[in-house]
Amino acid sequence: MIGRVAPSVRVYCALLIALPLIVAPTITRLAAFGLIVGFIALAARIGLGKWLFGFVPAATLTGGMALLSLVGGMRLSEAGFGPACLFVARCYLMYLLLASLLTTTDCTDCVRALERIRVPLIFTTLAAQILRWFHLVYCEAMTMNNARLLRGGDRARAARKMRDLALMSSSLLTRSYFRAERVAAAMECRGFAGRLSPMSRERIRARDLAVPVVLAAALAGIWIVTP
Repeated sequence: MIGRVAPSVRVYCALLIALPLIVAPTITRLAAFGLIVGFIALAARIGLGKWLFGFVPAATLTGGMALLSLVGGMRLSEAGFGPACLFVARCYLMYLLLASLLTTTDCTDCVRALERIRVPLIFTTLAAQILRWFHLVYCEAMTMNNARLLRGGDRARAARKMRDLALMSSSLLTRSYFRAERVAAAMECRGFAGRLSPMSRERIRARDLAVPVVLAAALAGIWIVTP
């Protein structure tokens, strides 16, 4: 169902849903919009592992905010339990929405959609390069980890595993540096002189534009109905 919609329209729908998630003042409204996010995640076939992994960044952000509050001299009791729950739920739903978007939409299509709404070219180009770089580093890390497993690294002791992880991290950093040098040389050989050019535009059908209109109307109705 989601795959039938144009990729750029998926990005715009995700932005429409993210807006009420950010500004929802009560847990009731946030829960109502959370049902929509949950339905989208189910339609995008988000696995159970990703559902559970979403609590990791939410807990990390909450712990970081609590630590900064303590360092600044603020008591945890002053923050209140309600606002803390609202913050954690908002972080988790934003993660789930982003995971659904990246599962159904390629990163290139996301950047192309941002260019269409006149996001500065420098930001879209850097975003495309960073996303591509993350993918390359991830593939390289998986290759190194598979080599470690084939050598029996999973049967080693905990201290040896920590040592292998440290060595892999340093090796990955070194490989990333040399890979960046090769990429820069390849771009210069192809005539790149610092001038940025937009990506090819995607053709959006008229019926696809009805999806964000209906979604915006539904979100506005939920905002009015929920207290």
